Amino acid sequence: MSSVSDPSVYKEITVEISNTPNASEFFSIYDEEGTEVYPGNGVINLETGDKKQFIPKLTGGDGDSDIAGSKWESSNPKVVTVDPENRTVKAVGAGTAKVTLTVTMYSGKPLDGEINFKVTGNALADTSALEHAIAAAKAAKTQPDDYLRKTASKCTRKL
Repeated sequence: MSSVSDPSVYKEITVEISNTPNASEFFSIYDEEGTEVYPGNGVINLETGDKKQFIPKLTGGDGDSDIAGSKWESSNPKVVTVDPENRTVKAVGAGTAKVTLTVTMYSGKPLDGEINFKVTGNALADTSALEHAIAAAKAAKTQPDDYLRKTASKCTRKL
């Protein structure tokens, strides 16, 4: 290093970098009890109807990091389904499946983690249509009490 005003004045210095900023290079996945399930080779055993929530955590040279985005995918939706908004896996039928979580860091680099499942028990009935109808009924309930009567009367006048 030298002086700006007098370049003949200088000193040699050694710089050692001990920490790389924003060096998130891997992540772990924890279940709702705080047990690390990825990385790992184990299989999570579930009964049909069971639900488990999972929490991804990026780590690296600068400690914990935020996740810019994530994508959850089941290899076999007839065995386990994924609710990405709540990070929940639901066992819906007997068999094996792998859930892949792809997280994207703010640097844009994607990382993949996999969780293996074995599900036992009878397959659950598909209730998605019923759940949709319930959600629609709840939404309709937010309308004024005479909403249906007014809507029906408008329809009958057009006939």
